[in-house]
Amino acid sequence: MVAVSELYKETFSSISLWFQNLLPQIFSEPLLLGLRPWQMLWFVVLISAGLFLGFIAHSVIGARIRQAIQKSGHNMDAALYARVRIPTILLTTGMVLLWGVSDLQLTIKPSLFLYYTAKGMISLSVVLLSMRLIDVFGQMLEERASATEGRMDDELVPVAIRVAKLFAA
Repeated sequence: MVAVSELYKETFSSISLWFQNLLPQIFSEPLLLGLRPWQMLWFVVLISAGLFLGFIAHSVIGARIRQAIQKSGHNMDAALYARVRIPTILLTTGMVLLWGVSDLQLTIKPSLFLYYTAKGMISLSVVLLSMRLIDVFGQMLEERASATEGRMDDELVPVAIRVAKLFAA
């Protein structure tokens, strides 16, 4: 027969278990709606870590996008760059929350709610991020098309952008 402590080690991350052991015993007593203070605190840690990692991811992704655009000889609109921030932060926060839902050791209904909320955040942010990246690269294509003499590419680029956004959604 497997010991409960071994099942815990197999089920929950060592980080969560370390965090629980770090706190005083009072944090393990039910407080509000059956939730324990360590669970509330761990939830805040997960959200904070997701936001922090989101800002880092935005900086890294933004730097890569800027490098790619500068290599092509174009300028990146700062407003478009800023519009990529929220979907990136939502994506990383959703991923961290999805990873940490089981570590909260909640009952089934709250766990499912958080699980589907995290999945929804990830899905929504991927669509938003795709749309915003299409806008960034679409702006480059529009600049390149306007630099040519023909009007055909000036008319095709907006159509191509709309089609790309349709497939992204």
